[in-house]
Amino acid sequence: MTSEVQTNVKDKTDTSDTYTKIVAVSSKTVMPGDAAMAAYAAGYPVKIKETCYGLVISGDKDDVDNVAEAVRNLDKNHIFIKDRGFPVGDKRRCRADRKGGQRPGFYTLSEEIGKFGVVGDALDIYYSDSPRIKAKWPERVDPSKIEKLIKKFDEE
Repeated sequence: MTSEVQTNVKDKTDTSDTYTKIVAVSSKTVMPGDAAMAAYAAGYPVKIKETCYGLVISGDKDDVDNVAEAVRNLDKNHIFIKDRGFPVGDKRRCRADRKGGQRPGFYTLSEEIGKFGVVGDALDIYYSDSPRIKAKWPERVDPSKIEKLIKKFDEE
């Protein structure tokens, strides 16, 4: 007697088709809570986890992309999106299952988020109507002048 396995039932721990993005908010006008409200209002069937820096969104690729873009439209130059390798609630990342401590990669993410303000300000300037200033580069030094200086110091 052989047992028949149902192949159309998805294992609840299988997250191979789950797509996850991190949404980091570095805006003076949009708070992480505002980003969460925009994500919920988008109305897609995704998991949303609110964090101190923004959101983590997991679900179907198209749904996650649409929710992330809806949030980013609140302040395009100051809301940043990046892929995440683990879905929301994954036991490999959960502090409760790992007995506390910081998540792997937390400090890297913290450093990145700390720099987003400067990047956002640069994007504001880049996309503004202000005139572009052409950089003035210094003139190149003639190599023969450098050689003369080196010889002078060698003689001393």
